[in-house]
Amino acid sequence: MCDLFQIVNNLINWVLLVIIPIVAPIFLVIGGIYLLIARGDPGMFTRGKDILQAAIVGLIIIYTAWVLLSTVLTFLGISSWTGLSDDPSTLDVVEGWWHIKC
Repeated sequence: MCDLFQIVNNLINWVLLVIIPIVAPIFLVIGGIYLLIARGDPGMFTRGKDILQAAIVGLIIIYTAWVLLSTVLTFLGISSWTGLSDDPSTLDVVEGWWHIKC
């Protein structure tokens, strides 16, 4: 069962830390290119604006959810009473509620 949680954790980290930082700038560039080549065509201008808006809103939603979850878990004390908080005395061991240890 622990391996299943580890796979899900690795997948989430891969998406948040590898895929999104690569894909988001690509969509920002694509939206900017649409805006540049629109040259008076309202359809292309709207499409470029929609791509830019979707990329920015997506980034805001994804990373705001991560920060809110971290804040709520820390504020409620879940990370401290479950032993999932980061212990500064163990500098070589990375801990936290987002790390799964089997």
